[in-house]
Amino acid sequence: MSSGVLRNPIAAQSLQSLLAQHKTTTAQLQEANEKAAKQALSHAEALSSVCAQTLNRDVCTIFTAQTTIDNELKTLYAEVEKAQGNMEQWANQFQAMNESLKELGDISNWATHMSQDMDDIVTCIEALSAAATKQ
Repeated sequence: MSSGVLRNPIAAQSLQSLLAQHKTTTAQLQEANEKAAKQALSHAEALSSVCAQTLNRDVCTIFTAQTTIDNELKTLYAEVEKAQGNMEQWANQFQAMNESLKELGDISNWATHMSQDMDDIVTCIEALSAAATKQ
């Protein structure tokens, strides 16, 4: 039967027309497929670019914030060191003043004892003088 179809010129032309139509349709489908693949790749690249830009922006924001925090910490550390130096200086001055007050208290106590001793000596001398005048 197939040899009869090939001998029939109308059937052969019909087969050739179907084959040509098939080739055209296949080429169109292949072209559409390639176009869709290119378009999908383009969209994927655009998506990747947007994602990268978003991530880069977030990373930049975080990096800027971290840099700001680091700078503020350095400033705070310097201020703490300065305050610690001032505190040590104040503590040393307080200790020196406290020692001076103790010494002043010791001098005051010594002066009081000396005054009492002098009063005792004067009393003794007066008593001796009074006893010597009575004799």
